[in-house]
Amino acid sequence: ESAAHMTSLTASEAARIAKVFSILDADDSGMLQTSEICRIASGHSATSGQIDCQNLVEVLDGDNDGKTTSEEFLQWLTGIKAKN
Repeated sequence: ESAAHMTSLTASEAARIAKVFSILDADDSGMLQTSEICRIASGHSATSGQIDCQNLVEVLDGDNDGKTTSEEFLQWLTGIKAKN
């Protein structure tokens, strides 16, 4: 609820994002690994999947530790929402 408030998302939007993150987090580690992020990228661009994968990893992984936390994922989606 506090994350929804900080990012100007509704509670419903924050809950949906948490559910999506959980689905993407195939190993239930609480973080998106590079391989899990690459599955997202490859699903959106068959022609340049590796480039898109690396770009997505760099965009999502705010602290460059090779893993994307739910907070980093939320910040990324909030940034997209703010631009639209």
